[in-house]
Amino acid sequence: MGKTLAPLILAIFVMNADSAIGSVLIDRIVATVDQEVITESELQAMDSSKEIASRAQLLKQVIENRIILQAAEREGIRISPSEFEQMLQELEARNHFPNREAFRQAVVGSSSLSWERYLSDLKMEMTMMKLMRREIDPNLFVTEAEIKSFYDRNPKKFQNEQVRLKQIFFSIPKDASNALVEEIQQKADLIEGEAKKGVFFDELERTAISSGGDVSDLGFLGVAFLTAEIARAIVNMEVGEVSQKVQTKNGLHFFKVLDRTSTMTSLEEAHGGISEFLLKEKRDVQARAWLNEIKKRTVVEIK
Repeated sequence: MGKTLAPLILAIFVMNADSAIGSVLIDRIVATVDQEVITESELQAMDSSKEIASRAQLLKQVIENRIILQAAEREGIRISPSEFEQMLQELEARNHFPNREAFRQAVVGSSSLSWERYLSDLKMEMTMMKLMRREIDPNLFVTEAEIKSFYDRNPKKFQNEQVRLKQIFFSIPKDASNALVEEIQQKADLIEGEAKKGVFFDELERTAISSGGDVSDLGFLGVAFLTAEIARAIVNMEVGEVSQKVQTKNGLHFFKVLDRTSTMTSLEEAHGGISEFLLKEKRDVQARAWLNEIKKRTVVEIK
C-alpha cells in the first residue's frame, strides 16, 4: 500500500536502436492520437513485457499513455530538476544503493535500457503521475465509516495466525539422478502409508531417521509466510493431525501440527493501511473514468 511508480495504465516505452543496425528500418504507423503517430517500433519495444497479454492490449496501453502525456502537455505539467533529483534519491534509498553510480550500474546491468533511456522514461512516468494526481486526488477521501466497514468485513486480513509444526523431511538434491529420486519417493511413500494407518508420529520419526530422513521442530511460523504448498496442506489441520506428503522444490515433507495461535491486528493499528488501500481503489476507479472522458475528446485512428 506504499508509494509506487506504476500508476494505472502506465507503460514504459523501451526503444532499442540496435535493432536497426545493419539494415534499413522504415517504421510503419500503427495508430495516431490527435495526429501524433505511434509506430510499429514502439509496439515491438513493449512486446517483451510479460504484463501485456496481446498486441491489442499493448496498442491500447500505448494509446492511453499517449493521451495522458498529451493532456499533461496541454496543462503545462512539468517535472522540475529538484523534483527529479528527489525521486532519484528516493529510489536510491529504497533500493539501498550507496551512490548514483551503483544505481546506474544496476539499471544497465538488469535490463536493455541505457541509463539515459531510463532517466527519460522515469521523467515520463513522473509527468503522467503528476497530472493524474492533480486531476484526481483533490476529490479523493475515505471516511472513518468506510475504514471500519472494511475492517469488519475482512477479519481474515487482520488475523495473525501462527502454527507450530514438526517436520519429517526427505531432501532431494537438485542434481539427483532419476534412480535416487525414485528411491527417496519410495521412502516417503512408506511414511505416508504408515501415517494413513494411524501410526503415531514418533514412530514415523524413527522410521524416517532410519531411512535417511530428517526430523525437526520448526517452532511457530506465521501462516501468511508459509509457501503455498505447505499452507494448502496444513490450513485446515487440527492440532495433533499429520499432513499428507507435501512436495516442494527442496524435497518431500510431512507435518504434524503441534499448536496454533491467533491474534488480531486492532483497528487502530490497521487504520493507516486500510485508508491507503481504499484511497488507491478509489483512485484507480476515478482515473479510469477521467481517462475515458479525455478519450471522448481525442481523435484516435488505428491503421
